[in-house]
Amino acid sequence: MDSLYRTGWLTEENNNDTTSRQLTVLQQLSARTGCTILVVDHTAKGGGNERSAVDASRGASSKGGFFDFIFVLRATAQGPDPEATYVTLDPVLRDWPGIKELPLIAFRWTPLRCCVTLEGEVSKDDPNQLRSRILEALSSEVGGMSAGTLMSELDVKESTLRRTLKELVRAGKIIEAPDPSHKQRVVFCLPEVESNDPIR
Repeated sequence: MDSLYRTGWLTEENNNDTTSRQLTVLQQLSARTGCTILVVDHTAKGGGNERSAVDASRGASSKGGFFDFIFVLRATAQGPDPEATYVTLDPVLRDWPGIKELPLIAFRWTPLRCCVTLEGEVSKDDPNQLRSRILEALSSEVGGMSAGTLMSELDVKESTLRRTLKELVRAGKIIEAPDPSHKQRVVFCLPEVESNDPIR
């Protein structure tokens, strides 16, 4: 069913009570026919990238607990081919253990077809490889980088970047230090940079 909101079943898409009640028609259809139903749904605003796979869909949160399996395609800019569009596949598997690494999938379009290939895996803790990109950017900058510079260079939302920077600082992957050239600003750098080279 492509897509759920086009079926017209959900009269109040943001209401948990009516959504749960109205989606039971899918359970009844599946039980009556013995078929599997695949539903295409849209993600929340911003692609749901800052939400868990269970909560990424638009509308009522009760949808996350309704389906047996959920597969969220999260857009990512990371991949070896500039002509391809890359996504990570973030699954919720109700009756099986979760996976540690997320599949990285590439879509390549031609005038006649779309090629879908599995390119590898990415860390579930860093599905958009933002942590890796931050560490890579800081490794090439001896004097450290401000959040604003990182945001511009990595083309990422400020809220997402600042949350990830805090996680990296807590994990000891990077350090936060005063910026000598600006009293109210801090810079971020790799721990070994602090011990070998003064912040400039």
